[in-house]
Amino acid sequence: MTLRYAMPPAIPPQSLMIAASIASLTLASCSGTPPLPNAMPPTPAAYRAPPTEDAQAAPMPVDRRWWTIFADPVLNRLIDQAETRNDAIAIAVANLDRARALLRDVRAGQMPELGLSASAARGDGIGGRPIATQAGPNDLGQIGVDLSYEVDLFGRLRLRTRAAALDTQSQAELLRDARLLVEAQIASIYFALRANDDEGAILDDTVESYRRTRSLIALQVGEGERNRQDLYRADGQLSDALGERAALRRARAALVNAIAVLVGETASTFELAPRTPLAAAPVVPAGLPSQMLQRRPDIAAALQAMFAAQARVGVARAQWFPFLSLTANGGGASSDLGTVLANGAQMWSIGAMLVAPLFDGGRRAAGVARARADLDRAFAQYRQTILIGFQDIETRLSALQTLGQERAERERAATAYARAFAIAQAQYRDGEAGQIELLDAQRSELAARRRITQIIGAQHQETALLIRALGGSWATYEPHS
Repeated sequence: MTLRYAMPPAIPPQSLMIAASIASLTLASCSGTPPLPNAMPPTPAAYRAPPTEDAQAAPMPVDRRWWTIFADPVLNRLIDQAETRNDAIAIAVANLDRARALLRDVRAGQMPELGLSASAARGDGIGGRPIATQAGPNDLGQIGVDLSYEVDLFGRLRLRTRAAALDTQSQAELLRDARLLVEAQIASIYFALRANDDEGAILDDTVESYRRTRSLIALQVGEGERNRQDLYRADGQLSDALGERAALRRARAALVNAIAVLVGETASTFELAPRTPLAAAPVVPAGLPSQMLQRRPDIAAALQAMFAAQARVGVARAQWFPFLSLTANGGGASSDLGTVLANGAQMWSIGAMLVAPLFDGGRRAAGVARARADLDRAFAQYRQTILIGFQDIETRLSALQTLGQERAERERAATAYARAFAIAQAQYRDGEAGQIELLDAQRSELAARRRITQIIGAQHQETALLIRALGGSWATYEPHS
């Protein structure tokens, strides 16, 4: 809103007061908070869920410790440690404490302010006597109680308090989001580590198989039964397997170091012993309702931040209106410090002051424009957070669906390779096949098992990330309070 003031010269003071009152009434018509935009994305009835194939969905724990669904004591210990030592969580706690302190500060502005004042002075020309009649230095003592209170005529203080309260709620949700994010990060990295250990165990068997094959070929080359091309090929296969094992160990070190940071320990002293095998991931229920998106703390935080920005538009608008302050004070004053509280020295006063803004060079208009821009930004961030939430959940569900399909095919392949290996073992015992053919069949089975191990690890990771995307649970929907 743009206001233009026309102030002709020599306007009587009474006319100025009337003009100020008319301006205040005009501004009152556009006071308060603006409506929120109505441009939210369409909401589907349910998310796409992976087929469960008649498997019963895993029940979620009732104590919100969602990671216990994986029944892994090491994971439980790591997340419990992170709850007290993770720095991202500590920062979120500090932000919440700061928001609560600011809320107390803002609420204090709605309360009367009571103060005590006292002074004592000595000098010439004080005490109300003419300087010429002063016989010498005079004493003056004062003591009093001052009371002041701003009347919230147009809701400025109320809206400031509401905005600060909404900021506090937003920070509380951001703390919950920080905890949920750290929990999901630890779980995801931990399951990648567990899959790495399982894969490493299979790769150790594969390396040993390649060693034995290389030794047999070298023996046959020495006896003139095979050429050196086969030996070179065996050397390359062994080196490839050894290189893969080194890459796995490098990846494992990076995973352990990442967990160390999340649990608040130095990477130089933190270690996790290998554990195998990784059990099957919990089954996700089908037909998850889309309203579960409301569980997400980042969406709740963005919503509260948007409401706070809306309230601050009202605060900025209220700056155009008059401020009414009530004051009262009482006490005593005397040139004799010993009688400063005597009846004859007592004094008191009660007053009211109305300040009506007229011209400030556009500062308040700029404040309203800035508050509106903050509201537009908060709404866009809220909408974006919702869209990201839908994307996050659908991506995890799609990943679990395709991983399930891939695992079924890989398990069929592993079964076929296992049968081929069993036949090769029988043929080797009967002398119908050599040891090299037996080792080739063994490595095919090991490769199939290794791919299944990778898929199981990915299923665990995606399940943990899905729970985080759902706000910490897939149990029957209950809005977070």
